Amino acid sequence: MIKRCCSAGRGKPGNGASLAPGHAGVFAHARYRREARNEIAARNLRLSEAACLLTCGLLLFFYAVTPQIIRGWHPTPQHLLFFPSMVVVYALVRLVRRMRRPRPTLSTAVTLLCESTILLFCALIDAMEGQAVRGTFMPVIVIALPVLFVLPLRLSYLPILAAETLYVVMSYRLKLPSVAQYDAFGALVGLLCSLCVGVMVQNLRMQDHELQVRYQQLSMHDGLVGVLNKATGEAEMRRYLESAGERITCMLLMIDLDNFKQVNDRLGHLKGDELLRGVGAVLARVFRATDVVCRFGGDEFCVLIKYAGDGALLQERCRILREELSRASQEMIGEPLAVSIGGIWMQQQTAGLEELLRQADKALYEAKAQGKGCYVLRAYREA
Repeated sequence: MIKRCCSAGRGKPGNGASLAPGHAGVFAHARYRREARNEIAARNLRLSEAACLLTCGLLLFFYAVTPQIIRGWHPTPQHLLFFPSMVVVYALVRLVRRMRRPRPTLSTAVTLLCESTILLFCALIDAMEGQAVRGTFMPVIVIALPVLFVLPLRLSYLPILAAETLYVVMSYRLKLPSVAQYDAFGALVGLLCSLCVGVMVQNLRMQDHELQVRYQQLSMHDGLVGVLNKATGEAEMRRYLESAGERITCMLLMIDLDNFKQVNDRLGHLKGDELLRGVGAVLARVFRATDVVCRFGGDEFCVLIKYAGDGALLQERCRILREELSRASQEMIGEPLAVSIGGIWMQQQTAGLEELLRQADKALYEAKAQGKGCYVLRAYREA
């Protein structure tokens, strides 16, 4: 079934355009953790494994070197329990890392366990070292751990606050008051420095993630028009057709701007580029965010409308698109822009991308043969 319609002048803008949904306002940090949750989970597991190995190595080093520096020093029970505890945590981290797809919540739990174990033993060692011995490890560990792991601040500082509180309380109970007050002051300074460093590091990580996303988007989009480029558009269409299986419902539009070369020759290439950007904006406004809109090259565009396969609906979309483009071009170049459209709709059929594009391109060729501003729509014909 073929429908042909040639434009007879400029129509009124349609009211049936489907506007792309706006992005809801969210906090940047929350968006970063949501978008990169899998990457963050994998990174935290790697860092937890490295932290366990590093801690075990440092403990063995201190066991051997400390008696040579501090006369009469002997490892305490908390020193001796620290090493096997980290070995157990390391085994848990390795177990989770070997899972095919560990849940981000599980990765976060293991990371918190690693952080909490290190904090607990450092607090016990510093608080129980001796009545006249000031704490050594807590200020350093409190600053280092939030920088090492990628966790929400409330989760990262919950074990830190608990360990700092335990450390200060035990210092006042087990040490001389003159020594305990320095431990308490050191704990406060370490906590404040840790908060400042932790916030700065999180901001840097978030900015780095946004730059990566931005570069990825630039590589996927046409730099001039703002819609997907041809390679990305074809990949997205192919992904949809493959995921839909043997029963595909969709529409495919091939759109060509009529007399675009004359616009360039008469008004200049800068005006032509402005017109192309306006076409991209109209396409993004008329079609849904879930649809695939791409520039096929020059003044030709392609749109895959997902989960829609009705000839009447496709005709309505063509009408709306032509009216919106006519109105936008009237504002930009002072005259309505005519477009030729070739459209194919599918209802519970099987298709490959190449065949679908071939039939849509053939419909576009027939539309251009009819004259300016025409469209040809037909149902998909299975080979």
